[in-house]
Amino acid sequence: MFVIVNDMIKTVMFDAGGVLHISSGSQSEDLKRKLGLTDEQLTKFYAYYLPLLGKGELTEEALWKELSEDFGIREVSSDERLLTRAFEKSLTKMPGMYELVDDLKLKGITVMLLTNVSSQFAEVLEQKGHYEPFKFRILSFEVGSWKPEAKIYQAALEKANIKPEEAVFIDDQKENVDSAEALGIHGIVFQNTQQLKTKLDELIG
Repeated sequence: MFVIVNDMIKTVMFDAGGVLHISSGSQSEDLKRKLGLTDEQLTKFYAYYLPLLGKGELTEEALWKELSEDFGIREVSSDERLLTRAFEKSLTKMPGMYELVDDLKLKGITVMLLTNVSSQFAEVLEQKGHYEPFKFRILSFEVGSWKPEAKIYQAALEKANIKPEEAVFIDDQKENVDSAEALGIHGIVFQNTQQLKTKLDELIG
């Protein structure tokens, strides 16, 4: 029988990559192979360009144009799907995580996506059914904010109409969890499904 330890918790917020689905290096390898990107260029791509794309501040067409000028690579067409094709092929759900999501829903807990993602990746995840279980979805490109910025967490609280102490946020990146906790949200740094179950049992029941 389910026993609530903390009846203040109403919503559990999940990151996607590295939590709900396994992160692989296939996309990076594809970009290196097809465009000849160096490790340094890849680091800049993920640290600078991807957040701009993920906040909706840069279109894919503009992204490839800027990368061509900045990195000296060939021109790329969006039709090549270089951003997502390797990601789509390797996309795999994290074992046991969607069963955990369903269990939370059965216990009366609202589940929410809170994830950094561009429209291109979101389309793939939607088509593959990864977003289907979630009542609320806070996607960075739709709200114009990228974790660990405070704005994206505030958008999630407003969407679910809850107070910070009524939410739990789960992410595999500690800096993202730290930002949530700074706002008063309960945080869990994800390591694996069993570790998360244990942490949630301690916090919720």
